[in-house]
Amino acid sequence: MTPPSLPTVARATKPRPAAWSEQHHSRRNLALRLIHAMLIAASTAAAWGLGVALSGELPGSANVVTAFGVLIAAKTIAAELFRLHRASWRWFGIHDAAAITVANTSGSVLAALALGPTVATPAMAAILIIEWLVSQGLLLGSRMLFRLLREASDRSSTPPRRRVLIYGAGRRGVNLLRQIRANPRAAYEIAGFIDDDPEKRHRMVQMNPVLGNGDELPRLAELHEIDEILVAVGPQASERRGRFRDLARLAGLPFRFPRHAGKATLRHRAPEPCPPAKRHGC
Repeated sequence: MTPPSLPTVARATKPRPAAWSEQHHSRRNLALRLIHAMLIAASTAAAWGLGVALSGELPGSANVVTAFGVLIAAKTIAAELFRLHRASWRWFGIHDAAAITVANTSGSVLAALALGPTVATPAMAAILIIEWLVSQGLLLGSRMLFRLLREASDRSSTPPRRRVLIYGAGRRGVNLLRQIRANPRAAYEIAGFIDDDPEKRHRMVQMNPVLGNGDELPRLAELHEIDEILVAVGPQASERRGRFRDLARLAGLPFRFPRHAGKATLRHRAPEPCPPAKRHGC
C-alpha cells in the first residue's frame, strides 16, 4: 500500500504564453538589479554618516564620491557574478543567505582593493566596515521580510487548517516540519512533536515543543485539540508503527504516514480511519 502524501489547498492556474513568461522574467531581473543597487546606495549613505560620526573625521568630498561610486560598482559586479538577481525572494532560505553573504563580502573586498590608499584613513575604513554591516542587514532583511509577508498573504487566503502533532522528533520529523513550513498552502498547523525518547521531552525542535511520548497521546490530543497525527517514522521501524497505530486508534484520531518526508508530493489522500464515535476529527 502506498503511504499517503500531505494534502494541500488546490489553486487553479492558467497556462501562460512563452513570450509573456520571457518578458516577465526580463522585467523581474531588471527590477531586482535596480533594487539591489538602491539597497547598496542606501547602505553606503548610512555608512558614510555613521563612519564620520564614529571616527570624528570628515573625508574630502572627492573621496566620498569616489568611494560611493566604487562601492556600488563593486557590489553590483559581485551580485552579477553570484547571480543574486536570479534567486527567488519567495523561497529565501539559508543557502540564499550564504550566497548573499559571500557576494556582499566579495564586493566589499573588491571595493577596498580598488580604493587603495584611500581606505587608510580612519573615516573611510569605518565607512567600508559599517557599509558591509548595513548592506548585509538590508539585503538579508528585505528578502526575509518579503518571504514572511508573502507567506502571511497565502495563509490568509486558505481555509482553516487542521491542528496536527508530528510523531517522531528526529530527522524525518524535522524534514516533515520544514516541508509544511515551506508550502504556505499546506493544510496543517503544527501544534508540536511527540517522541518516545525521554531526553527529547520538553525540548524545542525548530521552535516547536516536544510535548510528551506516545503513551500520553490521548491526553495531549485532548489538551491541544488535535485533529490528526503525522507519523514521521521510517517503514523499517514496523514495531513502532504498529504501536502507534494502536495508540492513535485508542485516542480516536486519524493519522497518516507521509511519503518521503521533506520531499512529498502535496496531493490529497485520505488518512487512515479511526473509530467513528470517539472524536470530532474522526
